[in-house]
Amino acid sequence: MDALILSRIQFAANITFHILFPTITIALCWVLLYFKIQYNRTQNEHWMAAYRFWVKVFALSFALGVVSGITMDTTPCNAIDYLIIRNFYIDHKVKFNLAAI
Repeated sequence: MDALILSRIQFAANITFHILFPTITIALCWVLLYFKIQYNRTQNEHWMAAYRFWVKVFALSFALGVVSGITMDTTPCNAIDYLIIRNFYIDHKVKFNLAAI
């Protein structure tokens, strides 16, 4: 196999993980909200224990989603483009906000 096929296989594996972790994170947001509301409503410590456990899973899932997303965009060209676009956006946003004052 040549380098192109291997890089496509690597990207496919990476995008698979990247889709999985943000999806889990988004779903866990609602579950955590439900646990917190139930705890506030009933003051039952079982809800808070479940909340604390799933917050850890949420944090891990969020971190893995970030890491898998960063590795998709780490070519030097894309990183430089990102920095230029980000600085351009922030610069114009600051100017717009200052002009609105």
